[in-house]
Amino acid sequence: MRFTFATIAFLALVSAPLAQDAPAATPLLSTVLAHNYKQTFAVLEADFPDDFKALTSAIKEIELKPVKDEIKQATAFKLLTDLRKKYRHRMPFAPQADQSEILLRLSEFHDAVFKAEGPKVCGSFALNGAAVLFETGSFTKYAEQLDAQSAAYFKAIVSAIESPDYHGPVNQNDWSAVLGAMVGGGAPESYLKVLADNKSDTPERCPALVAMFRTAALLKGPEGERARSDLAQNVTGY
Repeated sequence: MRFTFATIAFLALVSAPLAQDAPAATPLLSTVLAHNYKQTFAVLEADFPDDFKALTSAIKEIELKPVKDEIKQATAFKLLTDLRKKYRHRMPFAPQADQSEILLRLSEFHDAVFKAEGPKVCGSFALNGAAVLFETGSFTKYAEQLDAQSAAYFKAIVSAIESPDYHGPVNQNDWSAVLGAMVGGGAPESYLKVLADNKSDTPERCPALVAMFRTAALLKGPEGERARSDLAQNVTGY
């Protein structure tokens, strides 16, 4: 049986293995982080050049480790957390406006996690920080919040160094004023017990913190100033 040239060409075509698109190369960790933490890296490079150099060097080392990308990103996040802790002692001297911004962003962050992930994950997030989002694999959804929160923290530290403004240590009367204003503003009284118990598995934990952060961020007077200062100092894990 004879085959025409067209038939031979057709048989050759259909018998050949189908060409597969080459898999896209996985972006380098440094490239991903430069995108995800654009605002944070800009502040660090401009105002903390030595820290930024050490951070980028450490990220390059993480890049070479034979582990999953999620673990690499979680490790890099811990480096940023440690860097925030390094300057934690400066936060009480940051301007009130900067501290308010940190708490308002944190309030929105908790609210977003609560609505998307539910009370269990958000309770752990509230108690243990944003590292929980890396453990659950949901961190990519919150890249914008993580960057904005971190950038706000470091911007406040810059202001604290350049123009320190201290209002004294927080006291029990200050917390009473914040919590009183929170309930007076419409929050359920049950939130008071939730905040006092400080348990991650309490369903109302995140809504209670959202209310408290927002109240503390906006409360006028010396009580609000001291409470803001104390809270902003202790949010290095976000």
